[in-house]
Amino acid sequence: DLPGISNIALSGMGPGGGKGIDDITPISSGGSHGGYGSAGQNNGSVGHLYGDSNITHLVGGSGGGRSAGRYADAGGGGGALSLIVANTFILEGNATLSANGGKGISKSIGSGSGGAGGSIRIEAQHLLNLGRIETLGGDANASGGPGGGGRITLITDGSLNEGNISVSGGTNP
Repeated sequence: DLPGISNIALSGMGPGGGKGIDDITPISSGGSHGGYGSAGQNNGSVGHLYGDSNITHLVGGSGGGRSAGRYADAGGGGGALSLIVANTFILEGNATLSANGGKGISKSIGSGSGGAGGSIRIEAQHLLNLGRIETLGGDANASGGPGGGGRITLITDGSLNEGNISVSGGTNP
């Protein structure tokens, strides 16, 4: 029971930047985790998917790349959250659990790509999701690639109401 907490957000709190984070090899691809990030418009190298559907190893999402070295800010990967509840887990209707990838930010000559969504694992005797649980990929703009979605798993031997869950990738409008 987490009294008084209506939102837990670990967006952009993953383990750091992805390919192209340094000045050596600029790459415009979004981070990958449970879903592939986009290659972006500068022939980015898309990262590998990792982890498994049960989130056996709790890890966050990969950060995005940046197309011009230090001239852009890549989105960080989403964080990782594991909750183990002895009895019933209830996420109230106005509450959100999120571990979304961070947004890529473009500056002068470079484009930042979005980070991948992180991980949320909830284990309880009974699970009731009346709110929203999300591990979305981070958005990008200009030539940066959006990040891929993360992973969510709900583990129970009892009753389950999955409710509103999303692991969608980011966008580049």
